[in-house]
Amino acid sequence: MDVRPLLDLARSLEVERNFVFEFRHVAESEIEPLFAGCHAVVMPYRRDRRQRRADDGADIRTPRRRLAIGAFAEMLENGRHGLARPADDPASLAAAMAALIADPERRRRMAAEIGRLVGSVPTWTAIAEQTVSLYRRTLRERGVGPAARGISGAA
Repeated sequence: MDVRPLLDLARSLEVERNFVFEFRHVAESEIEPLFAGCHAVVMPYRRDRRQRRADDGADIRTPRRRLAIGAFAEMLENGRHGLARPADDPASLAAAMAALIADPERRRRMAAEIGRLVGSVPTWTAIAEQTVSLYRRTLRERGVGPAARGISGAA
């Protein structure tokens, strides 16, 4: 994608110093440091190329202006955790951004809601542990596999 028109527009509007553009894949390990200094984050996905975690960066407690697609639509409530906008409506996205810029208290409320949401979502490690525990319990109850025979390490 040629990003020069976007950068030229930001320059012509004299707003380029207010934004950081990351035109690359951002590794999961980079998300927290990138989001930490933000007042808000815009995630304009048209479609997911890979399964995105709905809580990517959520531990940063940063309100999102986001598009109503994919897993984000399932976890983040419009108006509570961020502002959802249709994928092909840049005017609506711009209005949402302007509304949050103009209302720091609303940003703080949304950030607090993101924090509460993060606290309610188990980590991938916890999900894996619960899944393994369920599999082992099911095997034990059915008398199948090493767990049923009391083999060490199959608790």
